[in-house]
Amino acid sequence: MGIAWPAALLGLIALALPLLIHLLARGEFQRVAVATTQFVRERPRLRWRRMQISHPLLLALRLALVALCVLLIGEPFRHLSAGSDGGTPWTLVSAQVEAAQARVLTSDGNAAARWLAPGFPSLDEPRPQWQAGQLWSLIDAADRQAPGGAAFDIIVPTNWVAARLIDRGWVEPIPLEIVPNHANIDPSFLTPSWDRGARFHMPWQVGITGIAYNQELTGGEIRSLAQIFDGSADFAIGFIPEMREALGLAMLLDGADPSRPTEATANAAMEHLEAAFRREQVRFTYDFRDGLQDGSLAAAMSWSGDVVQMQRDFSNIEFVIPDEGAVQWFDTMVIPQSSQAVGAAGKFMNYVYDPVNAARITNWVQYISPVVGVQDALVDLGADAAQLAENEILFPAIETRRRLFSWGSLDTAVEEQLEARFDLLIA
Repeated sequence: MGIAWPAALLGLIALALPLLIHLLARGEFQRVAVATTQFVRERPRLRWRRMQISHPLLLALRLALVALCVLLIGEPFRHLSAGSDGGTPWTLVSAQVEAAQARVLTSDGNAAARWLAPGFPSLDEPRPQWQAGQLWSLIDAADRQAPGGAAFDIIVPTNWVAARLIDRGWVEPIPLEIVPNHANIDPSFLTPSWDRGARFHMPWQVGITGIAYNQELTGGEIRSLAQIFDGSADFAIGFIPEMREALGLAMLLDGADPSRPTEATANAAMEHLEAAFRREQVRFTYDFRDGLQDGSLAAAMSWSGDVVQMQRDFSNIEFVIPDEGAVQWFDTMVIPQSSQAVGAAGKFMNYVYDPVNAARITNWVQYISPVVGVQDALVDLGADAAQLAENEILFPAIETRRRLFSWGSLDTAVEEQLEARFDLLIA
């Protein structure tokens, strides 16, 4: 057994409340009418009698109820026992994958193949219905059922988080001796100040935070951030509640460089966001896809890969990198120091950095690949994959790349102050 939120156990302090109530409660005194008090003696009250516990069963019930509430808040869970699968690791397969293909993908491993679905049924069971809204809860459930003490061998944080992990010495260096495909990293990702040469990280996927819009609802094209921020728009606009991306776009509005932020430029950008939020047509939401699809949003700060996916079914949705520029970010693979299988992590990194395998991933997720050679590999795959090779969002032209900026870094105290202001906006 385990507790998902150990801090909730501090709530057990509340057990003192029913105990104190029991100990301090005074009993009801019975009034008795007497003719005279001549023969009534005053008896000193013994304090220890007041502290005696009365109705012990009632007290036990109250304590048990408080403890149960605390445990439910802490979310207890059962670790997967070694005997349930003979200690065999799991390979979880999305229910979006056809059963025949799933069996092929998992045929050359020693892991037990299971569907990524409630209960994690065996791959031999009928393919369950895919429900995208359950993805993160299923991944969380799978993590909780892992054997106690199991450690992650690869984590994939956003680039600015990876920078902090590397700076604090919390990750292992990439085992380059078994990752020859490290040479396939796009050179533009070899130069960040926090890990020159990508010695401690390998980018997973790259995204652009720009503007998506429905021209039928906006009444025309959107090409500039000024059209979003100047208050002239009479349509609903969505902002993703990610501070560094939202601030980055607002800084570009002022002609500032998000890759070299200062306290002054960041505060000026925050003022733009605060002013935008005061207008009724602006709201912060992660559900920009749903909003653009159902028409409740006419324009939204959006992630490039999500929009490319949407455009398959919603050709009226456009994605634009504004004239002032857009924010580029990437999620990147790092190996935490707690890993017990650095070699296996390295083999996985090497596998996904093979251009053919990376092209398959791009065809699936439709974000920008950091792997050199993916565009040609998409062409070789043919069909829909070959069409993606011509997509200007996935393969921006050199001129467009010059208008893409990654968030830099500020003093930790300054970023915490900005985060506090931003939290007030999105609360």
